[in-house]
Amino acid sequence: MKRLVRSPRTPEGGQALKKIGKDYQSERQNLFEDRAKLNQA
Repeated sequence: MKRLVRSPRTPEGGQALKKIGKDYQSERQNLFEDRAKLNQA
């Protein structure tokens, strides 16, 4: 696995990090909603 360079100076690096951040956010949101459903059941 290639290491991500966290340099904000490279535009493609910033884009990759932003995309990962978005994926992470939606993933956490899904987990949160699943847990809420489990709690209600």
